[in-house]
Amino acid sequence: MTNETPYRLTYDIDAMIPVEVREPSTRRLLFQQQQNKENMRVELKTIDEVQEMVRIREEATKLQATR
Repeated sequence: MTNETPYRLTYDIDAMIPVEVREPSTRRLLFQQQQNKENMRVELKTIDEVQEMVRIREEATKLQATR
């Protein structure tokens, strides 16, 4: 188990559910375009680390399952 959604592993961001899109959620109310761009730059720099941690957890889970 990786504890990550396929969407997050693919796009490195959590998906917004339809209710969040239609209703004024905290996530939408606090959104700032410039800060979002900076956050995305940081996330792109660390995506390899996140994917490596997921691979390690996946391997550990497989090893545990074989025992």
